[in-house]
Amino acid sequence: YFRATGAQGCNHVIPLATRLLEQYGDQISDKSTMAKMVGTNKAYSMARTPVLRSIQGVMPHPSHRVVTDDIGWGLCVLVSIAERLEDVGMQTPTTMMR
Repeated sequence: YFRATGAQGCNHVIPLATRLLEQYGDQISDKSTMAKMVGTNKAYSMARTPVLRSIQGVMPHPSHRVVTDDIGWGLCVLVSIAERLEDVGMQTPTTMMR
């Protein structure tokens, strides 16, 4: 982000992979990708998202905090930033999120 925008504040952001390894390193069984680091982190094993079941399948409960906070104020923001970086020529891996 810093290379693309010149924003100084980004120089102080710890990369997420580094932060996860520093904070949870001994609890992560597969450190090969970010998805596997999150998926195999024992600290996250107790976190469960309430779901709704229907004839179409299972979906996160739309009024649960994970949907109202984490997705709306976290994941969507990150995808939007990645898309803007792609607009200025920096490739970002967002296609698996859609």
